[in-house]
Amino acid sequence: MRAEEELRVSTLELFFDLVFVFTLTQLTGLLADDLSAAGMVRVVLIFDVLFWMYGAYAWLTNQVPPDRPARRLLLILAMAAFLVCALAAPQAFDGGGVAFGLGYLLVVLVHGGLYAQGYGAVVLRFAAPNVLAALSLIVAGLLRGPAAYALWAVPVLGQLLTPWWSARAATRLRVRPAHFVERHGLLLIVALGESVVAIGIGLGGERLDLGLFAVAVLGLALAAGLWWTYFAGDEQGAEHALTTAPVERRFRLANNAYFYAFIPMLLGVIVLAAGVKKSIGHVGDPLAAGPALALLRDMKPYLWRRGETFPATLAELDRLFANGEIDFSMNYSPTFASDKIARGEFPGSVRTFVPDEGTIADYSFLAIPFNAPHPAAALVVINELMSPAHALQRARAVGGLFPLRLDTLNGGEREAVEALPRGPATLPLTTLASRRIQDAHAGYVDRFERDWRVEVLQR
Repeated sequence: MRAEEELRVSTLELFFDLVFVFTLTQLTGLLADDLSAAGMVRVVLIFDVLFWMYGAYAWLTNQVPPDRPARRLLLILAMAAFLVCALAAPQAFDGGGVAFGLGYLLVVLVHGGLYAQGYGAVVLRFAAPNVLAALSLIVAGLLRGPAAYALWAVPVLGQLLTPWWSARAATRLRVRPAHFVERHGLLLIVALGESVVAIGIGLGGERLDLGLFAVAVLGLALAAGLWWTYFAGDEQGAEHALTTAPVERRFRLANNAYFYAFIPMLLGVIVLAAGVKKSIGHVGDPLAAGPALALLRDMKPYLWRRGETFPATLAELDRLFANGEIDFSMNYSPTFASDKIARGEFPGSVRTFVPDEGTIADYSFLAIPFNAPHPAAALVVINELMSPAHALQRARAVGGLFPLRLDTLNGGEREAVEALPRGPATLPLTTLASRRIQDAHAGYVDRFERDWRVEVLQR
């Protein structure tokens, strides 16, 4: 090596970084699946301990370049150990902690062994704390709850103490600025690529249209903006600062800039990628339940019994409405109020209304079981039952709402539907159709009920 500035990042190091960034991909998925505070804490802890050792390998290859077959093989072994950690990361706090800890121990041992080739026994000043951290993670994998989290704190504490403990050994390190800056810049580029991958994952299964293409481009623009923020001058400035700094100050300067300062940057990329993955396929969807729950909480003091309790059944709700104890009731059927008036259970002045913003509505459908012995015959019956002629005949004979969509009818069929007798409190089908809002997916129902109980009823 003729000059320290001539050392550049090798393709093997870039390969190593690609394997490490797979851990960011795993953490992105972990966070996207659990956006709670506890989920964020787990992501931060896993990322922190892994990035500490990534930084250790960046220092390693800056001091001991992988320019010999033995070093390259050991570096590939370390890549395999990082891969084990990445695969175990989603279950690191739920049954996969031991595998994570064992992979981490191998990462540490290979690192210490490679460093010893260039610096001898002095590497024990930072290798010993790293081994202790790995053993703590293995034990944490056997435990649950606060004890496990306490052991995960050991590596974090070590990250604060090791630079001080190994300060004397660090004076022997000669940071090669160009390589060090380039290595971390390439890592950030690959990490930003993870946010671009999240765009594709988030749009997987979606029907592509012009709007989604526009959203995908905006997601790319967001990643490009982050690239611009970092690489439009700062990288050259960082290299200059390291180059002009006294040799004895380079270790602390590089550690502060490319470990401690890089932690929030890479965590930000993880959070960004998780957000893109969760939201990019749903940018046109209405807001989540949060605003609705906030509205319900604001309304609570004005509800029956100030919202301290609610009717347990629809029958109880109807009784309260019939007795004048509440101002309105709700039901799934548009003909419900007219039927109640006909039976004398509601006063004749009752009328049905839907909000101007719309109302949730569904249309009838019939299905054939997968194991039906005669599906062709069943289809003939379904076609008859779902035909406009049969639906009109049934509506005239037994009453009730016409079950088919009006926009599927021809002019004569639509006139016949509009001529069907309606009760005094039943809205015209055209009014209902014009204010129809598609129902939420059935998978959200349990979540809505749980949020309502926790955020409204129990407050």
